[in-house]
Amino acid sequence: MPKIAQYDVLKDFAFKPRPRIFEPLMNFIDTNEVLSKYRLTTWAKVDINLKKFIYDGLEKELRGTLSCNVPETLLVKDLDASLWPYLEHRKGEHKEMPTSLTRAIFICHVTTKLIYYSAEPPDGSSLSQMSNILSDYMLFLVLVHPSMLPKDFGDMSKESFVPDNKRADLIRKESRRAAILFGVARDFERSQIADTKFFARQLLANERTEISELLVLKELDVLSMGHKFARKLRDSCNDGDIWELLSNLWMVMLIHAAKQCSWKEHAVALRNGAELLTHVSLLLAHFGLSHHIRLHDDIQNDSV
Repeated sequence: MPKIAQYDVLKDFAFKPRPRIFEPLMNFIDTNEVLSKYRLTTWAKVDINLKKFIYDGLEKELRGTLSCNVPETLLVKDLDASLWPYLEHRKGEHKEMPTSLTRAIFICHVTTKLIYYSAEPPDGSSLSQMSNILSDYMLFLVLVHPSMLPKDFGDMSKESFVPDNKRADLIRKESRRAAILFGVARDFERSQIADTKFFARQLLANERTEISELLVLKELDVLSMGHKFARKLRDSCNDGDIWELLSNLWMVMLIHAAKQCSWKEHAVALRNGAELLTHVSLLLAHFGLSHHIRLHDDIQNDSV
């Protein structure tokens, strides 16, 4: 598995393709915007640094030491409820709490990209790179392969009443509309990455702690929640601590998804060359951390 897919939603927000003759027909046929998603999909190399980061995270989970280490100045209760179980991983209060992984991934992705693109000069640290790669990969799964992720339970947001395979598209479309209301416009004289950085810096620099009056879903919008999380991180932590927290948070969500994904979906992925999530699930099984395979079951079967 030399490469993994990447999807950057801020590039999606800032991207406005040139009009095409058959665009209305394609929009009518491609109701889930599959072509649009693949048009914005890029690929990242799975190098030794990423492999080591993931393996180290799995070892921490095995030892029971994987944690986001949220500082006391950052009040988790002030953030979106979908983030609580992941930010407070290993804490008893949310250990068995139902979670909305789809929503949490969107919010954390927006937070990660806002902080990353707003850095001047760009942050090239290892943890920031790992956070960005996992962030873009998890969002790709949400939008293109939602069946590989666990179903959302206990989520009472607007999108929770939409079928699982349609939920991510609803969040994406509503967030894009919110970005348009914020005033993001594609400048054909600027590069796509320049547009994305411009949007991120303008949004994060907004002095209001709430931008919900600009947004379609108001306080429930993932763009607003991601903005709020990013602002609170910037106010509570230095750059190094921010990336340590976010990298651990993405590792927690990756492990949660890998534990809960059904083996049927992994089997399909293996036939098509495998996903990173499948490799992580197999490593979890090796460590005895899988919800589907238990080491003690194998030992008992061997003894029989």
